[in-house]
Amino acid sequence: MTQIWDCTDARLSLGVYVLGAIDPAERALVDTHWETVEATGSGGVSASVAYSHELWGDAFEVLVDKIPVGTTCQLWVVHPDGTRTQVAAWTTAKDEGNVWYSGSMAASAQPISKFQITADHKVLLTAVPT
Repeated sequence: MTQIWDCTDARLSLGVYVLGAIDPAERALVDTHWETVEATGSGGVSASVAYSHELWGDAFEVLVDKIPVGTTCQLWVVHPDGTRTQVAAWTTAKDEGNVWYSGSMAASAQPISKFQITADHKVLLTAVPT
């Protein structure tokens, strides 16, 4: 007889942690240092981009607000030579302004010059790390 374990709650909790659906401010409890940059555009569109340098590369979290529901967005890292690396993508929902989207970039990528949030091949916001 095969025994089936009901581990739904444990898997969901682990999945939420592993996938990064935790507010970067709450991550201060672990040994990761997060930097955050802000950007505001026309019509009140805004974003917070949190990033952390890890041994394996860079981790990213992005929070956007006032982008129309159903818009597919991308977070790009722009490198000093002008090339870009897409590090996250998501489709906005009614809970924008409350949801952090996760992304990552391998250590082999170039340094970060700035961040761009795009939709439909247009740059909506640009944020520059200090």
